Amino acid sequence: MPENHPGLICPSCGNSRFKTLESRPHESGAIRRRKECRCCKFRFTTYETTITPNELRLLKKQARQWGKLVGFA
Repeated sequence: MPENHPGLICPSCGNSRFKTLESRPHESGAIRRRKECRCCKFRFTTYETTITPNELRLLKKQARQWGKLVGFA
C-alpha cells in the first residue's frame, strides 16, 4: 500500500504519495528515510525526529532549496 503524506510533497512534481525505500537510525538520533515519489520516481531523504507536543517540524537535508511544506497543524 503506498504511503500518502498530505503534508509532505514531492519536490519535483508536488505529489503526496511515496514509497519508503530504506529506513535506518542516524547518528544524530533521528530516523533517516529514503523515499521515492510514486508519480515521477524522484528520490529524496527525510530525517525524522521525536518532538514535544508544542513543537512540530520536519528536518530535511538536500542539495537544493525546496518549497515550504504545507498541511502540518
